[in-house]
Amino acid sequence: MKATIIAIIFLSCVISGCESSSDEAHNNSASTQSAQLLYYNDPSIECQCVRLIDTQKLAYQRNLKSIIENRQLHLAYFSSVGNGDYLINYLKFDIASVPEKNTMINPSVVRVDHCRDMQLGLTLNLMPVFMYQGGSFPTCGETEQSDIMLSQYQNNEWQEYTISMGQVERNPVINNGLAGYSSDMIVDSTNTIHMCFQFLYEGCDSMNYNYPDLWYIQCSPDNLDSLPTHEVVEGNDYENSNKQNNAGEHCSIALDNTNIPHIFYYFVDTSGNDRGLRVAYRTYQDHWETQWVDIDIHVDYIHAAWNKDQEKMAVAYYVTQNSYGNRNNVLKYAEQTSMGWQSFTVDKSCYCGNYCSLTFDNNGEPVIAYQAEKTRSNIPLNQLKIAHRGLSLWKSYFCSAIVDNFSIIENIGVDNAIHVNDDSFCITSFSSITYDIYLITGNMENIIP
Repeated sequence: MKATIIAIIFLSCVISGCESSSDEAHNNSASTQSAQLLYYNDPSIECQCVRLIDTQKLAYQRNLKSIIENRQLHLAYFSSVGNGDYLINYLKFDIASVPEKNTMINPSVVRVDHCRDMQLGLTLNLMPVFMYQGGSFPTCGETEQSDIMLSQYQNNEWQEYTISMGQVERNPVINNGLAGYSSDMIVDSTNTIHMCFQFLYEGCDSMNYNYPDLWYIQCSPDNLDSLPTHEVVEGNDYENSNKQNNAGEHCSIALDNTNIPHIFYYFVDTSGNDRGLRVAYRTYQDHWETQWVDIDIHVDYIHAAWNKDQEKMAVAYYVTQNSYGNRNNVLKYAEQTSMGWQSFTVDKSCYCGNYCSLTFDNNGEPVIAYQAEKTRSNIPLNQLKIAHRGLSLWKSYFCSAIVDNFSIIENIGVDNAIHVNDDSFCITSFSSITYDIYLITGNMENIIP
């Protein structure tokens, strides 16, 4: 894939006027506390923005993945090759010499017949591994590949492995379901790959499409020739109570300091009509404990991360609906405390919070990149925002970029990934209008509350 190299663009990150949040605490197991958002008239902070790639037209919006490790930016994205097929592309950049790309391996990973979801991980030797939906087709004649696949670079070529086929033992005739949809992946300090994904329907019963399970698999990149055993994290119970639930949407996986996986996801209990943000953590093999993080809400995007400095799990999430009469389409943040999960409204000043990406500064304080879609009076924004907490206060910033002194970058803020390294931050972001991928950098001291 040819990378279009454009001169460095200076980005003006305009501090937003965010009003103080006043949402009341909810009567659930997760306590809710409104964050204080400060209103600032300070004009701007200055960042740098580089157009990394002109992709012409990416397949969908949820397709850009990036990881920064050892000052190297690893970037993956889909591109269309016609006839409904797409390529997963991989590039590597040296942060110090961006936008010059330094691709050590073949950039074309694999061709797939759709582009719903793809995840990127790095092994301990800093080699990329990809998780995506591919493989075989279901028995019922669906035109969509239905297995969980991994690809990694071996012997000077990409090798593809089947990880899960979504088989259902209780249907002896048609037992091939669809594994994939919402998914996530992370590689731990022992080089073990942890994966979570939805399993959608069984056989030809389309009703089960509405009641997906959340599955988990772990495996080693050195032993992928045989199918690993999957674990059902949460979902349906057909053997005992015959409960039908909707589990695993927008799932995000994070590991604590002992490599125990924690999976955050949107969950709907169709028996009790409860819905909201859920977390499951693995206590031992094939056994998971679940907790509500925030209930009576609809969640459309989730990103979880382990706070190593404060030794607690945390999550940023985009709330599009709630049952309390509070504003919808807001950015929220929750963290684990000795009293349970405590959630905060980070930004409700506009329709914002989608494509949120969470990390932490050197003091263990959260930093979140996300998209601002429109004002509360429906004026389009479609810009990148950054929120940062310090001394229990949150500040948020608008980021609007000017190219060649006259053209404004439109619809930046999709598929964000934020990374903090000492005194600087980096954000990769995609524009769904210009189909460009950008790297945005700045100094942490400019966004400290």
